[in-house]
Amino acid sequence: MKNLKDSSFGEADKQSMARMMSALNVKYFAGTAGTDAEAIKAMPGYKLWLSQKEGFMSGYISSMLKPKEQSNIALEMTLTTQ
Repeated sequence: MKNLKDSSFGEADKQSMARMMSALNVKYFAGTAGTDAEAIKAMPGYKLWLSQKEGFMSGYISSMLKPKEQSNIALEMTLTTQ
C-alpha cells in the first residue's frame, strides 16, 4: 500500500486507521508509546494496519510501540563542582 487515501479500505476503516496513527504519534513523540501500547493495540485501526504485509507501516508501528529503557520525557543531569 503506497498510501492510505488510495487504498482499497472503506472510508470508515481509513478513518479508524488514521485515528490510531494520530494517537500513536502523539504518544510516541511524548515518549509514552511503549507504556501506553495496550491502549493503542486495542484501537480498531491497529489490527487493520497490521493486516498490511506490504509496505513498511506494520513494522514501523510495531517499532514505535516497543518499550524503551531510556525515557524521552526525563532528563538526568549529574552536577559537579570544579
